[in-house]
Amino acid sequence: KLWVLTYAPHMPKGSSDKLYEISPDLVLTVRPESIGGTPANRMIHRESGQLFMGPYAIDEKGEVRVIPYMEMFGRPTANARHLADPAGKIYAQVWGDNITALKLGEPLRQLLGRAPLSQKESLADLVERVRILCTVYDPESGTYRFKYALILELIGGALFFLFMAWYLIAELLRLRRRKRLQRQALTVALPEGALH
Repeated sequence: KLWVLTYAPHMPKGSSDKLYEISPDLVLTVRPESIGGTPANRMIHRESGQLFMGPYAIDEKGEVRVIPYMEMFGRPTANARHLADPAGKIYAQVWGDNITALKLGEPLRQLLGRAPLSQKESLADLVERVRILCTVYDPESGTYRFKYALILELIGGALFFLFMAWYLIAELLRLRRRKRLQRQALTVALPEGALH
């Protein structure tokens, strides 16, 4: 099945726009669950077998659940896998909603701060706890993999900033040296007694 929706330019409380289901034989059905709005989010959540599209959660059987705009007011903008519980939860960013430190920090705290670092924990255990910061999600396999290019990106970024700092310092020194030479040339070129 193919799922399509229409949306209005700015209707955070809903609109007359519809959610459509298109069958394999191209029959278009307007879904009665339609509440409209201005959604831009799309996400297939493989673990739960659901498509999240606008304020709708659609399962593999075509059952549609609606998240009312009273519970998620605004314009659904993006969805993402949850950091601490990717199989059981997703994030939903709603345009107009404030992103608080708690919304961003709590899942990271849960993920990385399972327990305080003990004296018995090895360096390998610490590396394993922060490995998620250096991974990327592969939608084809549904897994995370280590991003080795991140090491090169960090080294490249550091070298870029070092080069820029060296260039800036060299340029400042060159300008100071030129001004000093100009002052010396001026004092040599003036005839004696010209400054009186």
